[in-house]
Amino acid sequence: STQGKTTHKRRPDKMMSRGEAKSNRARRALKKFEPKIFENPKSCLFLKGNKTSDLVNHVMTDLYQLKRPFATRFWKNNDFYPFEQTKNLEFLGFKNDTSLFCFGNHQKKRPHNMTFGRFFDWQMLDMLELGVTHYEPMQSTKGIGFQLGNKPMMCFLGSHFATNVELQRVQNIFLDFFRGKEARWVNLQGLDRIIAITAQPPQGKKKDISVNEATGFKLQFRQYAVVYKKSTKGGALPAVELKLVGPSIDWVVRRTRMADTDNFRRAVYIGKSKLRVNKLGKNLSKDDMGDLRGQIHVGETDMAQLALRKFKAHKVAKKRARDEERAARAAEEEQNLDVDVEEDKPAPKKRRKAQAEEEANPYLDRQAIKPSLMVKKDSSERSLFAKANRKKITPGIM
Repeated sequence: STQGKTTHKRRPDKMMSRGEAKSNRARRALKKFEPKIFENPKSCLFLKGNKTSDLVNHVMTDLYQLKRPFATRFWKNNDFYPFEQTKNLEFLGFKNDTSLFCFGNHQKKRPHNMTFGRFFDWQMLDMLELGVTHYEPMQSTKGIGFQLGNKPMMCFLGSHFATNVELQRVQNIFLDFFRGKEARWVNLQGLDRIIAITAQPPQGKKKDISVNEATGFKLQFRQYAVVYKKSTKGGALPAVELKLVGPSIDWVVRRTRMADTDNFRRAVYIGKSKLRVNKLGKNLSKDDMGDLRGQIHVGETDMAQLALRKFKAHKVAKKRARDEERAARAAEEEQNLDVDVEEDKPAPKKRRKAQAEEEANPYLDRQAIKPSLMVKKDSSERSLFAKANRKKITPGIM
């Protein structure tokens, strides 16, 4: 019984969103999915329809090997068709972060069918439906030097790639499919394979070929391994030979659904401000004379802790300020000493002692021997001072 239970279905807009980041680690992860001027290598999603043939499975296996490591493959069957429903493909591409897809199925009406396509902003951009008419599997590449996963060279043969509008878009799809990583520098030993795609017009319809349609064209896919041998003419450059290693596939274009001009321009548009990339490096530039200039950003400087060179002029100024401070302090002490003696009353203990001394010696002049006004003298002066006081306070002496 399902009474009292509620089922929560996610909204379509929530399914195609990645949510908000709550930590720095999540923000860094989400930043990888943001649009970039220089894109990451495009990954491809390989999946099967409700029914497939062995021929389509073998072709998809070879293409998956050529596309690795930027490829994801699903083994379960999917009960939908790309030209009839695109939401499922868009959702799978969004969840697996793949901007390309290859869909294989088999029907009585369209046998050995394969669909290639790509997304923009997780919406369907282009789709190309091909039918496999001939296939030879990929041979062993041991001893040739050809390594899977290397960036291939691409060659498109046929004048129709330059005149037919849809074939130009087909060429662009295959370039996206086998592009791989962007390479700034190329090693000669890394150029070990070449993929050649030849376009042949439909037979018997040469007069009725449309410039804007690619339906009926035959595409021949061939892969060759580049073999370097010692040059017979001498020199640093080696002699090059091409060896067919497969896979060799013949396709027939059945259906196409290309993006309109506005959507395609929006997909390839790059703002002029974003193209102004400093090739020299961050905070580096060149002036009119060609000299390299760099800009350094530092924090706020604390001048009090700044270590400067000690010049003689600085020392004289410091000494003058120190002398003025001492003179001011001495003048202040003199003012304090000139205060009336009555205001400077001694402490109770000292007061009782002074009274006792006055009673014992009534002729004692306390102003003359005030301790605060006594000046430090040497031993000879002390003896003379003591004798003078003794004569002064001795009774009966004139």
